[in-house]
Amino acid sequence: MKRISIIGLVILVIGIFQVLGYTENDIPYLYISETKYEPYPAEPGGYFDLWLNVQNKGRDATGLMFKLEPEFPFSLDPGETAERNFGKILSGQSVLVHYRVRVSPNAVEGSNKLKYLFKSKSYEDWNEASISIMIKTHDILLAITEIETNPKKIRPGKTGSIEIGLKNMADSLIKDLKARLILGGVPLAPIGATNEKMVQRVDSNEELTVKFTVMAEPDATADIYKLPLELEYADELGNNYNRNNTISVIIGDVPDLAVNLDSSTIYKAGTVGEIVVKFVNKGLTDVKFLNVKIKPGEGHEVISPEEVYVGNIDSDDYETAEFKLFVSKANGEAKIPLTIEYMDANNDEYTKLVELSLPLYGSREAKQFGFAKGGGFGGILITIIIVAVAVFGYKKWKKRKAKKQQ
Repeated sequence: MKRISIIGLVILVIGIFQVLGYTENDIPYLYISETKYEPYPAEPGGYFDLWLNVQNKGRDATGLMFKLEPEFPFSLDPGETAERNFGKILSGQSVLVHYRVRVSPNAVEGSNKLKYLFKSKSYEDWNEASISIMIKTHDILLAITEIETNPKKIRPGKTGSIEIGLKNMADSLIKDLKARLILGGVPLAPIGATNEKMVQRVDSNEELTVKFTVMAEPDATADIYKLPLELEYADELGNNYNRNNTISVIIGDVPDLAVNLDSSTIYKAGTVGEIVVKFVNKGLTDVKFLNVKIKPGEGHEVISPEEVYVGNIDSDDYETAEFKLFVSKANGEAKIPLTIEYMDANNDEYTKLVELSLPLYGSREAKQFGFAKGGGFGGILITIIIVAVAVFGYKKWKKRKAKKQQ
């Protein structure tokens, strides 16, 4: 509540009465002894209650009329009467005048004049005066409406942008706005500009976007990083405001996981063997909770457990998983379907469907490539020839030795 004393608001010009021979006590001498309005300060777009205490320090006054004559940014609602008639006010008596006044949403902050008129029965001309009403937005609010990172995840060693949407929620303008990102302790650096943006003026209800371009350090660990955002600004009256906020930026990458058939003991149809599947993390972010499922398909059956938990694979590393299969058909290759589920370092989930090709060979190709041992009549014949040559050589050597002894 603010009380303002306004002294010396005289209804009649004292000098005139002095010329006519009147003294101050011989005429009505009215003034505003006390003014009160609440809330203080008044706020743009709101109301305030105004009380004026009118005191008569001269002789009795009759037919006293009081009228509020508001001009922008003030106004009265249709049901509020501007003119009040108080009849007679005795010497030394006072009356209380009350109004409920509306303040325009477009009011300029600061001291604004509110005009009023008054007269008595003896003096028909209206006398004009005014009082000062302080207008100020109670809380200058600059709201963060949106935060967008492009790309959503900033890759280590790559650049990205951080766009911050702001809106002036107040009924008055904001001046000298400074938006500052605090990057200390975070693996991000500003690119092409500083970590501070400045805006000279933001009107009431105006929206704007401040944009920062940053680069993630090449060896930055994938994670969610919190960035303090400082906002500094002033209102129309020169009052300064500081707000501390926190935004988040994700550093990371989509995993680059390669899946290959590393080795196999199955080379032809109708056989049972094992395959080894190799998972290579070629990306910049780690792979977590890798799980692999293999399903039976046309031409093969899974003898081992169909699901293998592989676990975590660091960047630039690999892991393997083994499965035991029976391949029943020989059509040049067997298609082995895999379902791979995993997470990246930021716990985003991924599912990947992979189909591996298992090459199959006939008996002759398997022997030719060294996947199978030779056999049959050809093998026996070669063995007989080798043995026969060995026997023949042994007998010839034995005869030569006998002749030498003779």
